[in-house]
Amino acid sequence: MTETLSVAGYGSDPRACRQWQQQLVPEAIGTAVWAHQVGDADFEAQGRRMIARALAKEGTDA
Repeated sequence: MTETLSVAGYGSDPRACRQWQQQLVPEAIGTAVWAHQVGDADFEAQGRRMIARALAKEGTDA
């Protein structure tokens, strides 16, 4: 429900925009690198999952 209300506040889903998708890769890399630098293995693993998902979406129109 929170997601639906948030999207309604934007007027449309901002995640559908190509620009949003292009931001996912650097955000994911930054997450993984920062977590590695501070020694947070769990958060680094999250960043690596984010990278994999972002790159998988790069080849689609999503």
